[in-house]
Formats: sequence, C-alpha cells, structure tokens
Amino acid sequence: MSDFLLQYEKIDPATFAVLASFLTISLFFKFNRFWSVRNLDILFLILFAPGLLLIEQGEFQQIRAMESFRPSLVFQQGEEGEQTPEEVEQSQQDVLEQIPDFISGRKKEFFGFLVLWTIGGLFLVRLLLDPALVRRPLLEPNLTSGGLLFISISLFALMSANVVFAGQAYQERIELVGPQAAKVDPVSEEIEALDPGFAPLEQFSGIPVRHWLTGRGDPGSTASILDYRVLATVAIIGHLLIVLGMMATGYWHFNNVKMGIGAGTMYLLLPYTFQMSGQIGHVIPGVLLVWAIVFYRRPLFAGVLLGFSLCIYYPLFLLPLWISFYWRRGLLRHIAGLFIGWGVLVVLLLVQTDNSADFLVQLRRLFGIMLPRMEGLEGLWGLGWDPVFRIPLLVAFIAISATLALWPPQKNLGTLLCCSAAVMVATRYWSGTEGGLNMAWYLPLILLTIVRPNLEDRIALNVVVNAWPRKRPTASG
Repeated sequence: MSDFLLQYEKIDPATFAVLASFLTISLFFKFNRFWSVRNLDILFLILFAPGLLLIEQGEFQQIRAMESFRPSLVFQQGEEGEQTPEEVEQSQQDVLEQIPDFISGRKKEFFGFLVLWTIGGLFLVRLLLDPALVRRPLLEPNLTSGGLLFISISLFALMSANVVFAGQAYQERIELVGPQAAKVDPVSEEIEALDPGFAPLEQFSGIPVRHWLTGRGDPGSTASILDYRVLATVAIIGHLLIVLGMMATGYWHFNNVKMGIGAGTMYLLLPYTFQMSGQIGHVIPGVLLVWAIVFYRRPLFAGVLLGFSLCIYYPLFLLPLWISFYWRRGLLRHIAGLFIGWGVLVVLLLVQTDNSADFLVQLRRLFGIMLPRMEGLEGLWGLGWDPVFRIPLLVAFIAISATLALWPPQKNLGTLLCCSAAVMVATRYWSGTEGGLNMAWYLPLILLTIVRPNLEDRIALNVVVNAWPRKRPTASG
C-alpha cells in the first residue's frame, strides 16, 4: 500500500495538454451559446498547447542529435587547430546542420514558435477590440465555486510536486555549491551582446521542469549559485500569488468570486503553467502585474508594483496607458509609486555591482538604453528570420503603446486589463529573448479579461481612493 501511495510518476507534457484541454472545455465552454466570444477565447487558449509541445519536442531532438555527435564535434575542433570561439561555434553549427535529426528538430521548433506567434496575434487583435465589447453576459463556469477550488488546489499540488522533483534532479546535475549572495558579473565591455534586463533577477536561474517531466534532454548548463529549494520555493509562491491575485480581483473588482476562482483554475490548467512552472523570470513579473491590477484603486501601491515590474524592462511601455488612466485622479501618487519602485531596483543594482562602470551598464540594461541586438537571438529570429525586421515591428509596437495614452479616451478597469495584456503580448513579436515563451507576463491578464464583467463604471474618477496624506480630523469646540 505504501509503495502504491508514494510512487509518483511524472506526467508527460503531451498527456497533460490533452487532459487539460478536455477539462478546460468541460469547465468553461458554453454549449448553450456555441458562438459566443467566451468559446472563442477558450479555443485560442487550447491552441497554445501544440506550439509549446512542438518547441519542446524540437529542442529535445536537437539536444539528442548534439549529444550523439559530440565526439565528432570535438575531433573536428582539434583537427582545425587554433580558432576563435566564433569560428569554433560556426564550424560546429555547420556540422550539426547536416544531421537529419538536428534539422528535423529545428523545423519542429520553428513551427512551434510560428503557432505561438499566430495564436498570440489573434489574441492581440481580440484584446485591442475588447473595449468595444460592451455587452458582456455573465458566463460563469460549469461547476460550483467549491468544485473549482478543489480542482485548483489539486492542480497546484501537482505543479508544486513537479517543480520540487525537477529541482532535485537539477541540483544533482549541475552540482550546486549551496546558497550564497549573488553578485552581478562584470559586463562593461559586452553591452552590445545583452538584452534589456535586471541582473539580480537573472541570478535566479529557472528550474527546467519541462526537461525533467519526460526524463529526456539536458536540464541546462547554466548553474545557479542558489539552492534548488530556494528556487523552487520562489517559483511555487509566485504561482500561488498569481492565482490568489486573480481570485482577489474577482472578489473585490468583479463582485463575483466564482469568476476569479475560474480564472485561477484556467491558469493552472494551461500547458504553459505545467511546462514552465520553474521559470522564475516569468512568474515574478506576472505576480507584480496581477497585483498592480488588484491594487488599482490605490495609485501609490499600483505604481510601486508597476515600478518593480520594470525588472524585465518591457512594462515600461505600459506607462502611457496607466498614466492616462490616473490622469484625472491619482496621477501624482501613481508617479510617486513608480519612482519608489524604480528607486528600489536601482539601489539593488548599486549594492550588487562592484564598480561604477558595471553599475552604469546595468542601469542602461534596466531602462533599455541600447540598440536592439541582432545576433544570438532566440525564437523565430534565431531560426531563420532576418532580425532586421525586428526594427519595423518595434516601431509599430511603440506606436501602439503611445496610442493607448489617447485611446480609448475614457479608460476603466476593463480597459486597463485588456490593453495591458495587449502591450505585453505585443512585446513577443520584436523581443529576441526566449522567443516569447515568457507567457506568464500576460496570460493572467488575458484570463481576467476573458472572465471580466462590464466595468465601464470603474474609472479612476469614481473608484480611486481619495487623498494622500490623510487629513486628521480637527478637534471641535
């Protein structure tokens, strides 16, 4: 009996994706309103799964091909004598591109990213059109709140177990040295090779859960100086906070806790959450953005959280939208919160850099003061697409972000949700980092947009908490 109860078999991502898709349809598909927007949203969410699975299988296939031909790659490097690292890498790549399994894996990975691009584009259009969907009938999940909560707890326990077990394997593989204080590596002369980012956050290397779910592939060569228990704890708490934030939004702002629980359940059912649950650089920004929505009635708190989210740089483009939302009430408090959040990030950089030159480099990275990188990209840009086309996409992205300061003219909580999600979705099209797999940045906001009611009355003028500092009542008499 004990062996039966304690034996845990890791679930293959493809199996989970199929079962989760069926469960998502059962819980949220409205069979009596077949052509509703809700059903279309559910279909789009499910269609993310094939792209993620193709990317995973493609990566595994390429890794196996590289491991099979590693001796020949080393031999070729020794035969050719002294070479620069760039020449060695290019020669190895030339050999790999002649291996059928490697070529097939790259094709699968390419089509996987193409699927994610397509579905992301459909969601981008749907999010930008969301403010026009005024008529929003209440389409609650097909299960009671208690049933949804039980499913959410069960899925969260499963996800946590995967993170913990994967972390143990990861710890053994890379032979970590134990918890230490992280320091930012000197990069003064390598600014052109870097993307915008926040160096202290990058010290939290993600646990490669999806590699260990199937027992295949390389978990990654970048060792973290943090113990896997620290990494696993941060990842698990992060996902918990995202789910709790969506539930809190449903309870406080939608006046319907069942819809909040439904959004949290949808998040835990997503194949992305199952496959990428150990990626701390994904989940922490997601937490900050969700809880900025939770505290949107408090411009100062929302500003602090939005300022912290700059740890991934891209929320910088949310500022026109959020500043215009608070324009008629709460603007100064929101801006003050932004500067508080940014100040904390700058102080952390200052503490963890060894000299002023490195600090200035990391400060430039934090605020994205650099030219777009054209080499060493990931996703479609690294699989054959000419990186030069990132430039017009970046220009279009900036134009969309700036336009959101003026349109729609009257912004409410619904506008804040869908347009914030749209901006974060749009970043994937020009960013060369991770190929756009960091979907936790926008998926929670998309889910809240899907389940939200009509929020036209939730404009800043009506809902923002009045004043700061609070005036003390004067004594009478």
